[in-house]
Amino acid sequence: PVLRRYSIGEFRALVGGFANVEIVPERFPVKSRLHKGWKGMAFNTCFVGTFNALPRALVRPLGWHLMAFCRK
Repeated sequence: PVLRRYSIGEFRALVGGFANVEIVPERFPVKSRLHKGWKGMAFNTCFVGTFNALPRALVRPLGWHLMAFCRK
């Protein structure tokens, strides 16, 4: 897989041709099937459950996925 990392400024430049741009950092951990046993249970139950219980407004600025909502 190929991974490219962009800052918000770099990402904004990529979508600069649009008239309206809203960039939203998002962080959404999901349950993993990679780990088994106690590690998998701890991650899926404690971390994912606790993180998803926090208010989105609190964790959104810490996001590592950038989504762009654009209009011409």
